[in-house]
Amino acid sequence: MRNMAAMLIRLATSADLPAITAIYNREVESSLATLDTVPRTAEAGARWFEEHDPKRHPVTVAEIDGDVVGWGTLSAWSTRAGYRRTAESSVYVHADARGAGVGGALVADLVSRSTELGYRTLLARVEASGAASLRLHAAHGFQRVGTMHDVGEKFGQVRDVVLLERCLEPPAVHLQRISVPFEYPVLFTRGVFDVENPVLADVLKRGSSQRHRVVVLVDAGVAVAQPELDAQISAWFEGRSCADLVAAPIVVPGGEMIKADMTVVERVHRVLALHHMDRHAFVVAIGGGAMLDAVGFAAATAHRGLRLIRMPSTVLAQNDAGVGVKNGINGFGAKNFIGTFAPPFAVINDLDLLDTLSPRDRVAGMAEAVKVALIRDAEFFETLVALAPRLAAFERDAVALAVRRCAELHLAHIATSGDPFEMGSARPLDYGHWVAHKLETTTRHELRHGEAVAIGMVVDARYAVEIGLLKSEVLDRLCDLLTALGLPLSHPSLDDRVLSGLDDFREHLGGELTITLLRRIGRGVDVHDIDRGVMRRAIAWVRQQCT
Repeated sequence: MRNMAAMLIRLATSADLPAITAIYNREVESSLATLDTVPRTAEAGARWFEEHDPKRHPVTVAEIDGDVVGWGTLSAWSTRAGYRRTAESSVYVHADARGAGVGGALVADLVSRSTELGYRTLLARVEASGAASLRLHAAHGFQRVGTMHDVGEKFGQVRDVVLLERCLEPPAVHLQRISVPFEYPVLFTRGVFDVENPVLADVLKRGSSQRHRVVVLVDAGVAVAQPELDAQISAWFEGRSCADLVAAPIVVPGGEMIKADMTVVERVHRVLALHHMDRHAFVVAIGGGAMLDAVGFAAATAHRGLRLIRMPSTVLAQNDAGVGVKNGINGFGAKNFIGTFAPPFAVINDLDLLDTLSPRDRVAGMAEAVKVALIRDAEFFETLVALAPRLAAFERDAVALAVRRCAELHLAHIATSGDPFEMGSARPLDYGHWVAHKLETTTRHELRHGEAVAIGMVVDARYAVEIGLLKSEVLDRLCDLLTALGLPLSHPSLDDRVLSGLDDFREHLGGELTITLLRRIGRGVDVHDIDRGVMRRAIAWVRQQCT
């Protein structure tokens, strides 16, 4: 009996099952105010029925382990088909806590027993009058098993024995909630493949103490600019107890064209399959943001996710794209149409990888630092203004400071926004990006991403001035900083065609259109409606004043 009671207590604590193990139906006085004591057994309950029945109202008695735990009303139960189905049922069990005070104690005991068994506490309360109550509701059918005492019209006569044990028709909706914390280090270093540098080894050991299989993929642009890198990588892995380099570093295309189709992704998949890479293996990707996007997508979809270590090789990737949780390739005329959210295992920002960048690529990456400063950190904006000549000259210390602070702001947003996987409709860190994405597509990626973002920020800032949200002096300061860094303010392809980028931007996230505009330096604001006539005027102003 105790095992059966334990099982039924478990059922009683589920939201969609009845919190009673036995039910006694008896027509007695509905008010229990005259109850002097609470019967503790089924036999005592039956005797009580015989003594208290002036108005012959139905009463429910709930019992566990032979103890009566309360009375109340049992409504809307269908007796057809042997209790097999009911449209709706409610049990509202009262126990008088005034007399000897045992009603509340019994309810508390039922709750205590449930808790001791490791189940959820029943819905219970003690009213101001002293009456303790339990309320349970079920909207499904139940199977008839076990025992039920039904004292019928003749007092004391036991006619049937039934327990309501389980639901025949499970609830139509089960809400599944999963919480999965993500953690990955972002490390800043120089000379990551110097044999004495421990950063990569520490990251690999973080996976576990076992020896890991590693594939290294290198952006073709990096391989050309640093021809010695192949030998450095191979030398670093020689004799390492933490990892096996399963093949010589593999060169893949770089630049935005790597994201044009599935060609490179499928090639990476073949490499991973050929070398039997499993979920404990590592993929090390060294390259720019586009290469990291494509290789990251391949790693995320092989075996539903391999461990990815990113080593960004551009300013843009080190301060923005390479430290986030997104990957993907372009498709069907839309940027990043195919991709996933997949946090990397680690990010290693080796500042030495930036040394071989072309002047144009060095400058382009600074746009993301300006962007995040504009909408998140006024002090950082002032720092960029002060450092602009040194950043334009690509002085290493100034670049290192800007890259690190930009990455920190980006990471803080991912960690604290409450929406790291962009399930909502807002992308506040994509300020200026709806124009940028359209310009990149329109120019067939002749414009660098950072260059397009710079133009997009100017357009959105001018729109904010046009609608009275932003002071024109702030737009002037933005243009001055971008010019000092060597970034463009406009482009011949900037015209009314970019307005379709608003629709693309909304569609990419779904839901309502959400565009971040600038209210003041360091403060962005989301808007959900763009006046296209005013936006055309802003675009025309940028074309005329900034060309």
